[in-house]
Order: sequence, then C-alpha cells, then structure tokens
Amino acid sequence: MNPDTLMPILDAVLDACKNDQIFSFFHIPVQSGSDSVLGQMGRQYCRDDVIAIVRSIRSRFPSARISTDIICGFPSETDEDFSQTIDLLRVIEPEKINITRYSSRPGTPAASRTDMPDRFKKDTGR
Repeated sequence: MNPDTLMPILDAVLDACKNDQIFSFFHIPVQSGSDSVLGQMGRQYCRDDVIAIVRSIRSRFPSARISTDIICGFPSETDEDFSQTIDLLRVIEPEKINITRYSSRPGTPAASRTDMPDRFKKDTGR
C-alpha cells in the first residue's frame, strides 16, 4: 500500500482489518527515509506521514506485521539522506525490509539524472 494512496483511506482500511478473516500484514513501500530524496522521487508523502501510518497500524493491531521497500543509491542521495533512511527504519521497525539498488527506468523523472556507481549502491544496500 503506497503511503500516498493509503493516507486518505487509512481508517477505512484499518476498520476492514478488524475482521478475523483478514491477516494483519501491511506492505508499505517507503523507498527512502529522507524527505529530500522522497521529493526528488516525486513521492507525495514525507517520513512523518510514514511514521504516522505505522503508529496507527500498530496502535490498533499490535501484532500486525509490516514490511517495506527501500531504494539505495538514488541519484544525489547523500550519506545524510541514507542515515535518515536508517533512522526511519529504526523508528518504524518493520519485520521485513526489501532493499533494492536504484536503477534508471525510462520515462521517470530520475531517468535523466546521473546514476551513482554500482559500488556505492552495493555498499549502502548492505
């Protein structure tokens, strides 16, 4: 559930999850914990939105499982941006983290940016 689309319907989704036949697993692809990087990615949410979503889920479903996706090595990502991502992961404590090295995709705003060396993306992805 993308944070952009989840935020406006969060209460309705959580109400639906009260049903015992629905397993409380939430996949929330965060992508980055840096507001700067999220903005450059064209995301319409910030790290505080992600924290609020996860806190809402955990307050209503303490045993819920949460997974997320992180992109490492986004063009222009700095060490500070990466540190902010690590910090966000410590705050939201997902049970599973899918880490992907950035790769350019034609037609996206980032496709025209200068890519980072694979070595850097590999190092940050560890």
